[in-house]
Amino acid sequence: MPVFSETNLSRAVTHALRHAPGEYGLAVDNDGWVEMRSLVNALSAAGFDGLTEDAVLRMIANSSKVRHEVVGDRIRATYGHSIRIADDLVNQEPPVELFHGTVAEAVSSILEAGILPMKRQHVHLSPDSATAYEVARRHGTDTVLLTVRSREAFEAGVRFQRRGELIWIADAIPPAFVSRTTSGLREGKPGG
Repeated sequence: MPVFSETNLSRAVTHALRHAPGEYGLAVDNDGWVEMRSLVNALSAAGFDGLTEDAVLRMIANSSKVRHEVVGDRIRATYGHSIRIADDLVNQEPPVELFHGTVAEAVSSILEAGILPMKRQHVHLSPDSATAYEVARRHGTDTVLLTVRSREAFEAGVRFQRRGELIWIADAIPPAFVSRTTSGLREGKPGG
C-alpha cells in the first residue's frame, strides 16, 4: 500500500509537469505532454513507492481543481507553466469581471504596470473573490483582491481562456482594466 498522500502526489505531478521536468528525467513535448508511464516511473524513482497510473488518475479525479489533463496515454498540466510550452491559449469571452488575489506589497506596481505573468506564461484569474482570496493567502497574510474588468479587456484584445471551474488564464492585463476590489469584503476577507 502506498504511503504518500494525494496532496503530495498532486504537488509532485504539478512540479514535474509545470516547472521542472528535467529534474525528474522527463522530456515534455511542445504542448507540455509526457507519457503517463514515464511520469509514473519518474515519480516512483523520486520516492513515490508503489505509484501506479491508477493512483495518478484517482488523484486527478479527486482534485477540486483541474490542474492536470489526461488524453490517451499522455498527461500534462493544464495551466501554470514556468517552462516554455507552445502558447495554446484559445480566445474565449470571459465573464464581465474576474478576480486576482495578491500580496499588498505588489498592489502599487500592478496598478501601474498591470497584472503580468511573472515567472509563468499566463496570468491566473478567478471567477469569484473567495477563490482569488484563497490563492492569494498562499503567498502571505496581507492580501489584496483586485477586480479585472475582463469583458472590457477582452474587447480591447486581451486573450482569455477558461481552464476548469476555478481558473481563467489570460495574457498580461493592462492596468486600465484593474482596480482594487472594494465591494463584498469584510475585514479583508471575501463574502461581504
